[in-house]
Amino acid sequence: LTVKSNSTGSQDAGFTLQANGSTNAIFKVGEKSNGKARLHMFDGTTEKIALHTDGTASHISAGNFGIGTSSPSVPLHVYHATDNKLLTLESGDSTSTFELKDNQGTALVQSFNGVLNLVSNNTGAGSNQIRFSNGATEIARFNGSNLGIGTTSPDYALDIRDDVNIQLKLSSTTTTNNARMTYAINNVQKWNHGVQASDSSFTFYDIVTPSTPFK
Repeated sequence: LTVKSNSTGSQDAGFTLQANGSTNAIFKVGEKSNGKARLHMFDGTTEKIALHTDGTASHISAGNFGIGTSSPSVPLHVYHATDNKLLTLESGDSTSTFELKDNQGTALVQSFNGVLNLVSNNTGAGSNQIRFSNGATEIARFNGSNLGIGTTSPDYALDIRDDVNIQLKLSSTTTTNNARMTYAINNVQKWNHGVQASDSSFTFYDIVTPSTPFK
């Protein structure tokens, strides 16, 4: 069967399939322009699927779409039984961005020169914040300048809170390296303190005027 297009730019330029109980079209194939194709599928008189090969926007606006599954549970559901890499977003330059958008703004998951960036551009409550949660419970929040763990309103660059004993662990990965915390002003190191690997003592060390550590 060969159906020749009788015009360009019309849904009715080629082939139309009508419903059994009416004259409503449920499927149309035509020519979009200059040898490029168009396909349309309908629910009653409402277009639900449109595909174009000339660069015109296409859409699927009926139900869920599954890749690798016949029972998609969300608008786009991708499944593979053994392949753990299910989606690749690739840009031809140094930046690739995935945008999440709601009625308050956007959040971007971005690869820039191979480095992961999380970008918040929302304008509503809690603007420009990045939050981490394990479901309903928030466990950390970065509000643009401060990082909070156990608090949604951090007051300092690092603000850790809990209703039990708070512990912060600094550990070296060998028995010969010290575990120390350094204090600096204008990025110039002044003091540090921590555990000395040689005898497991807790020491303070003056970096500006080096001397034997205070134990």
